[in-house]
Amino acid sequence: MFLFGFLLSIQAAFSQNSDVDALFKKIATEKDENIRIDIINDFLANTSEVDPVLDLQNSEKILLQSQKNKDKITEAMALSNIAYDYRAFGNTAKKFRIQFKSDCVSC
Repeated sequence: MFLFGFLLSIQAAFSQNSDVDALFKKIATEKDENIRIDIINDFLANTSEVDPVLDLQNSEKILLQSQKNKDKITEAMALSNIAYDYRAFGNTAKKFRIQFKSDCVSC
């Protein structure tokens, strides 16, 4: 039983990585800003309330990719989601600093 649970959790962890990789491809190929925003929102909305640690990790990966691609919309969304995660952790000071960065990027 333990082995089954362990294997199931490993499979879920690897599938999350492939989900992030697939998301990067979708974001990179999507030219319509509104659709790109919907793709990111749909992906991040699934984990923010359930697993904020995983959500933070995914948001940081998205942030790095957006900075690499010079995609300001995705960068602002990733920073905003990271700020939301820090609020969930109870770190409001860090939340406000990151949210300020998000606001600066979006302007």
